[in-house]
Amino acid sequence: MPATRATTVQQRQEMGRLADQGESYQAVANQTGVSFWKARKWIRRSRRDGLSALVTTFGRPATGSMSGFDQLVRYVALRLKCEHKTWGAAYMVKKMDERPSLKGKKLPRPITVWRYWRRFGDRLFRMTRYPQPMGDENHL
Repeated sequence: MPATRATTVQQRQEMGRLADQGESYQAVANQTGVSFWKARKWIRRSRRDGLSALVTTFGRPATGSMSGFDQLVRYVALRLKCEHKTWGAAYMVKKMDERPSLKGKKLPRPITVWRYWRRFGDRLFRMTRYPQPMGDENHL
């Protein structure tokens, strides 16, 4: 397999510009010094998704139960739980829907909120210690 070199964002933009001027894939490849297949890939991507698609992002996508939601939604879900420990996830989503700051934002399902809370473990859900009765432990 031959070694390939990465293209820069400037090269990709140039490929898109040349293609917009009516150049063929092969002509663009020859002018920019890349393979036909690489030129075709970046031209198609720029036509389909615009200039923002020409930037390569590395790394894993965001994961987690609420990674696809706005940061404010995640903050409010956590903040309300800290303030109202007895509220369940379904009631929490109902209350979040009533907040003016979250109008127009996509809200999660209750099970998603519950999973998000569980990620915080004991930091969010402190175990309640009930006092032990004083006296003889052998007496039942």
